[in-house]
Amino acid sequence: MDIKILISVGICSFVLLFFLFSILKLKRQAKSIIYKIDVALESIGECLTKNIDILDNSKDYIKDEEFSEGYDKVDFGDMNSKETYQIVDKYNSMLRDIIIDDDELNHNKDLVQLIDELNGVKSYIEGSIQYYNDNVCEYNKIFDGFVARLMKSFCGYKKFDEYSKDSMSTL
Repeated sequence: MDIKILISVGICSFVLLFFLFSILKLKRQAKSIIYKIDVALESIGECLTKNIDILDNSKDYIKDEEFSEGYDKVDFGDMNSKETYQIVDKYNSMLRDIIIDDDELNHNKDLVQLIDELNGVKSYIEGSIQYYNDNVCEYNKIFDGFVARLMKSFCGYKKFDEYSKDSMSTL
């Protein structure tokens, strides 16, 4: 009878240790991925700030009232937010359309240089968003198993949302 109890205690201990180590491993993975997500968000914020600087410089060349008046009233808020990204993207598109329609602006060297910078920043933002989305996807996948769901509910980990393809449509 004593051997059966010992074996039962040993099996229960092994199962408990397995769950404990699984939880610790998942927690370490989640922290690592959250760090990568933070890096991606910081990169997106820096790019959006640079993009806004380029738009500010471009505004001096643009005589379009809708662009200037609307842009002056914008509160960009949090540089890491999807809303800020969408506002900046809207004004990037407006700026491109204005330049395409105006031959004088189309040949302005300073403005053309600013647009080239804008295109470079746009590419970097796309890369940062892809890096963010890849890490969000990886983070959300680690909470698929039973042990992971328990850890998620007890430790308060939340699901992250990706930058949607709709918000990137005009890039």
